Amino acid sequence: MSRRDKKPKRPYGKPPVYLNFPISMFKRLDGEHLDVLQFQTIVGDIINYAMAAWYRRECDAWHDPKEYDRALFSQVLGEMGIRISNGNEEGYFRDVLLYWMAQATQSAGQAFCGMDKGIVYRYRDDDVSDYECVQFLAYCAIRSILGRGRFDDCFPVPKRITWEFILSRMAGNNKRVPVDKLPPFIAAYAIRRKRDKLRKSLIYKWHVQVDGQSRGRGGAYYMIHDSMPIAEAIEDLKNFKEIARKRRKKDQADTSGPP
Repeated sequence: MSRRDKKPKRPYGKPPVYLNFPISMFKRLDGEHLDVLQFQTIVGDIINYAMAAWYRRECDAWHDPKEYDRALFSQVLGEMGIRISNGNEEGYFRDVLLYWMAQATQSAGQAFCGMDKGIVYRYRDDDVSDYECVQFLAYCAIRSILGRGRFDDCFPVPKRITWEFILSRMAGNNKRVPVDKLPPFIAAYAIRRKRDKLRKSLIYKWHVQVDGQSRGRGGAYYMIHDSMPIAEAIEDLKNFKEIARKRRKKDQADTSGPP
């Protein structure tokens, strides 16, 4: 019996609560107006990307991720809540998952976003308006800028972000891009009236905490707390800024004082 035949039974990991994907997937939305059907196709691809990445992680040292493992793939499909309409799981693996597995191996160094799986599925399956899709893009943009480790339940970390950078990430760019280079439906939110409307939607519908108005390149403080009430989170953010202000004042006094 070969060593491959003696391999231990693979313990299946828990399904991901957050689906991680490169923000560059939004670059396909480049029209004059946001196409909801195209948007939902991209959201479906986000699920495929996350499933491919999870399948790769679940493969043990004995198993090539490019090889079809019926038991493992059926488990992954079940945990992700995916049903293959024609029942041909192997065909889906070879025609769809292998492509996204290749994309996952080529996405190192790109800006990523971790999105709640329930929200992703809702935006793929439900009837949504184009403005709701814009909110989804903006929320993903902010999460991708804040990065990992900024969603701790005890102490969410605020970060100063310019609105132009948020718009750039909404369009799938890793770095800041001038507004006139962005798709028209995204560039439209550089206008103050539309910017304020979107920001209010992020605060009251998506639980994004924002403190301070964006002035030029200075930007405003943003943070995301997935469970804390908004009022409490805003108070924490103000306390954080006050502590930072006192620390800067003390540092300035120390550097300007007598030797």
